[in-house]
Amino acid sequence: MGAGRAAEVAPREGSGHHLFVECDIRDMEMVRSAVEAVNSSLGGVDVLVNNAGVAAIKPFLDMDPDLPEWHRVVDVNLQGTVNMTYTVGKAMRHGGEGGLTINISSVGAVRCSASKELHQVGYVASKAAVKHLTTSRAIEFAEYGIRMNCVMPGPTHSKLDEQLTPDYREKIAEGLLDRHRGEPLEIGALCVFFASAQGAHLNGDVMSHDGGFQCIN
Repeated sequence: MGAGRAAEVAPREGSGHHLFVECDIRDMEMVRSAVEAVNSSLGGVDVLVNNAGVAAIKPFLDMDPDLPEWHRVVDVNLQGTVNMTYTVGKAMRHGGEGGLTINISSVGAVRCSASKELHQVGYVASKAAVKHLTTSRAIEFAEYGIRMNCVMPGPTHSKLDEQLTPDYREKIAEGLLDRHRGEPLEIGALCVFFASAQGAHLNGDVMSHDGGFQCIN
């Protein structure tokens, strides 16, 4: 690929064809190379899930003058999503078969109740932008049979947990109706539903997966 590495995995009996492509979604050249590799190997993209995300916990006014934490988070969460959506969207339009893009946002896109203790200004700002990117581009993409939907997870077990203290993780759990943090597999299952025949009428939708977090926070 030049800008990245692709590795094909031979299909096992009863399984599909797999391709793993290394890509920094902040880099448009790498994004183009990755999408070209997928199109060449698999014949196109039917479903794009924009799931890459990072966070930085630091008060906004305590950041260094060049705002490195802000730029890193926004470049991955927002600009990376834009890069992938644009590149795959153009390929979907060219293919003429439609498609689906699912953007992973966050309940932080609509609620900043944790911001006094958890300073994630770049995270919540970028996730709010991803939510609005979804609904605004759903209008444009519908002309080409491309649907766009958005999932807003609440507190969910992920590598982002590593930035939280055990006490704060416990406090978050207390703010959920069932005292149960979400699991990545559950978010994946929701994406599968969006991509299924049963989810075919969902377009421009933003769906929370938060264990009731927004009810009491």
